[in-house]
Amino acid sequence: MAGVAVISKLNIQTNTTNSTHATNTTIICSIAGNISTSRSQHTASLLLNGTVLVTGGFNGATLNSAELYNPATGNWTYTGSMSVGREEFTASALSDGKVAELYDPATETWTTTGSMNSTREFHRASVLSNGQVLVCGGYNGGTLDGAELYDPTAL
Repeated sequence: MAGVAVISKLNIQTNTTNSTHATNTTIICSIAGNISTSRSQHTASLLLNGTVLVTGGFNGATLNSAELYNPATGNWTYTGSMSVGREEFTASALSDGKVAELYDPATETWTTTGSMNSTREFHRASVLSNGQVLVCGGYNGGTLDGAELYDPTAL
């Protein structure tokens, strides 16, 4: 099938006799063009205006570049770069539409904020209902069990 990516998903189901059987489900995705810079270990954040901000990552070197995907047009465009390259990180869309290290979609600029108490990668982050960002776990020479709260209103 030209122009279509097929992703197979294996569903495990248990019936009433406690025997397990597997079924294949096929999900069909359409091609969304090519990002301008090839990258892995990056983030993708849905912005309030419906575009997707793709930031950082790795392609032989750690990247600080960022680009926007517009699903209405299918176009990818470069936007401002982060102050430093990052890989294996999180980028949380805040309630005001900005993304920390603060990316402002209206001006396409980045603003640095304070540093975390513990340097980490491979962590997870969630925006809480009060607008704060919970960052937990990760790795820094060993697995981390700590968590931190980022408060964007405290800037």
